[in-house]
Amino acid sequence: MKTVILYTTRYGATERCAKALADLLDGETELFNLARESRKVDLSAYDRVICGGAVYMGKVDPALTQYCIHKEPELVTKQVGLFTCGLSQEEAAQLQFMAAYPEELRKHAAATACLGTEVEPKKLRLFDKLILKMAGKHMQMDKLRQPDGSICTLDPAELQKFVRKLQESTSACPQASAEAEALEQDAPAAEQA
Repeated sequence: MKTVILYTTRYGATERCAKALADLLDGETELFNLARESRKVDLSAYDRVICGGAVYMGKVDPALTQYCIHKEPELVTKQVGLFTCGLSQEEAAQLQFMAAYPEELRKHAAATACLGTEVEPKKLRLFDKLILKMAGKHMQMDKLRQPDGSICTLDPAELQKFVRKLQESTSACPQASAEAEALEQDAPAAEQA
């Protein structure tokens, strides 16, 4: 199965997630950063499409959301996986996920996940450091800090679970299901001939 992972990233955590997913998936996988390469992606060349975006100030990059809205008719003919990467957890993460993707695409997706993130404060711009500091008080981020000051909420088990859902999915693209059904109907006719 040929897969494309389309993502948006601000500081690289979503790109690292996309690469980790690519390493876990069977078959050929290509990655595209939608902020730089959206025009280069020909979805007809892929059986599976995975979309992922970084949550920044409570929202996913509009480029990802707009791409999914624009390409939704084509996306729903594929096996789809959707994910977000962000610091929010539980209900807040789910609300951000729901705002990132059109409802019909979320319903169609074989796998969905809020995968967490990695933040390296020393790489942030000043404004982003201030936002992180304010959010940190609200979200009790001190518990998440690593010895080097970075914050990591990525869970490798969630990445594996996401991939497993995709690989176990029987709701692949409708075209593949229709083709399989047509083959089954043709099989008795071929046996009789």
